[in-house]
Amino acid sequence: MNKYSPDDDSAFVDAAFLGPMAENAQILEEWIVQAVRDYSYWRRNAHPEDQAAITTATTLHPDYIEVKARTEDALRRLSARMKRSVPWFSPRYMGHMSSDLLLPAVVGRLLGTLYNTNNVSLDSAGPSVEMELEVGDSLATMFGFKGHTASAQNNPWGHLTSGGTVANYEAIRYLEALRLYPLALVQGLKSLDIDIEKSPVFKYLGGNTSAWKCINVPVDNVMPMRADTFGWMYHTHGKDALLELITAVEESRIEHLGAARFYALHELEQPVLIAPVSAHYSWSKGAKLTGMGRSQIIGVDVDERMRLDVTTLNRTLEKLQNDKIPVLACVSVYGTTEFGTLDPVHEVVKARKAFEQRGLSFGVHVDAAWGGYLVSVFRNEDGSLRSLDGMRKQFKYFPSTEVHQATAALGEVDSITVDPHKLGFVPYPAGAIVYRQRDWARLQIEAAPYVFDQTQEEGKESPLSLQQLGRYILEGSKPGASAISVAVAHEVFPLHKEGFGRIIAQTVHTTERFHDRLDALAHRLRDVAHILMPFEPDTNVVCIAINAVGNSDLERCNALTRAIFDTMRFDPGSPTQTLELIGSFTSLDHKRLTPDAAHRLEHALGLQENALSTENAHVFLLRHTLMNPWLLREAEHDLDYVERYLLFLEKQIRDIIQQDS
Repeated sequence: MNKYSPDDDSAFVDAAFLGPMAENAQILEEWIVQAVRDYSYWRRNAHPEDQAAITTATTLHPDYIEVKARTEDALRRLSARMKRSVPWFSPRYMGHMSSDLLLPAVVGRLLGTLYNTNNVSLDSAGPSVEMELEVGDSLATMFGFKGHTASAQNNPWGHLTSGGTVANYEAIRYLEALRLYPLALVQGLKSLDIDIEKSPVFKYLGGNTSAWKCINVPVDNVMPMRADTFGWMYHTHGKDALLELITAVEESRIEHLGAARFYALHELEQPVLIAPVSAHYSWSKGAKLTGMGRSQIIGVDVDERMRLDVTTLNRTLEKLQNDKIPVLACVSVYGTTEFGTLDPVHEVVKARKAFEQRGLSFGVHVDAAWGGYLVSVFRNEDGSLRSLDGMRKQFKYFPSTEVHQATAALGEVDSITVDPHKLGFVPYPAGAIVYRQRDWARLQIEAAPYVFDQTQEEGKESPLSLQQLGRYILEGSKPGASAISVAVAHEVFPLHKEGFGRIIAQTVHTTERFHDRLDALAHRLRDVAHILMPFEPDTNVVCIAINAVGNSDLERCNALTRAIFDTMRFDPGSPTQTLELIGSFTSLDHKRLTPDAAHRLEHALGLQENALSTENAHVFLLRHTLMNPWLLREAEHDLDYVERYLLFLEKQIRDIIQQDS
């Protein structure tokens, strides 16, 4: 019998997953068989008048029998080999950001794989491209982008990627195209000796056509400025002149000239990208890949809660403005991979508004690869944001005022990365990126004549058709099965509090229960060890720091925690059954701690003063991702898995400290 069922959502969750003991195996098997049968019927009825290619006689041929036997042997070996995989599905596992998978997503993925569509174009994929755009639409609604603008052309859009890393690469590409376009537009007009003062550009720039003014055009003004200028050119100079201008602008863009020629032409410093030091390493990889260079990323300190520090951000922006260094964008993180913390997105949006009044503009991107699906808990069925007071009635601590404000501000940012294959509980690969305005995609069109129809209405720009995805994205081929998997999951579990939010709410309840029981454990062990969370959890990731009472040496402190972790470290060379529980770890580097936060942590752990101020100093942490939906279910002897884990942890701490004493 289940001991704990928060908000009576247990049955809802039980129907969503296969289960830790494959309790829903029969349902999954039925759905898979049904999917394969239906797919087979589709093949047979495509042209039922055709002759069968594989005859009954063929199935009796020795070669046929040999291939079948070899395949069966290979699959048996594969099945045996995969038994050494990490048991993500088990509530005994609370390590990295993986867990059981949603059943509709699994079946959708398998069915989509059979159809093997390539979502680069509607011509090669059909329904799965439509489903991918539906996924983008549902994510945009969850984030608050829908209805942000009155123009249908400026409605949001999103698409899937292989993961958050590629989505972040694309964010850099889009932000660069958008922010630098005004410079190319002005240069194109100049190259044709057009009187800029008579063009709409002059009005948009307030009469100042300097490079600094151009690169600081607010993102919401870029596409209207472009459209108005092209329309003006067509009506005052004719179609041929417009086509000349379009060509001149394209040849003036950074995408054509390259970074070195582009910035030299405009006598501008290369723009920088601002990100908190807690940002994912994909931003560093993206800077290398795009040619921006890692030196162009400015890391902003985090506060004692591991969130982007607003004071440091404003001080950084102030200096960049004074030094006339353009800012491409500011990245904030909605769920760091190490700690699950949420940056104050609302403060970043506020900073942009303030600095735009002073002539410095920048894009705002949110990396919500981990925490994005958490937003479903904040959404009512009509898409509106739930009140803070209303949410507090459902949870004990969640959400904090700052987290609620950060979530409310998501609809005002420019783009958001989110990973369905993380907190969305769907199979890999399934990352996503969502943009606030679909018209920005025009700046990324890459046409291939053999794939895309380029027919245009006379004298008018072609309607923006995002169904030809390959025009606008990084990938040239992409599996439609991923889109099908996510789309089916979203259909069964809509992205609001009464749908997907019920699953996420379970993880929040688990985190709150873990929080309280950890306090109880720390009290029980107060004479033996210091146990604490270095910062309160914003999501469902909890980190623990441990040190023996009486020890002031940081190295010994870390050695103790590593020894504890070794008792729950997954070893692919050993059977999973040898481990009672499985966890993960991370490190809290001194560079991420403010001096005050470092001193408080030293004091709380009983470490010597300034232990965290030396080079390479860090605190080794146990890290727990509490996304498994059954962690609060009964394990044995009236214990749920959270309590069982903490009792296990207590025993390891006592045993290891006693051995070392």
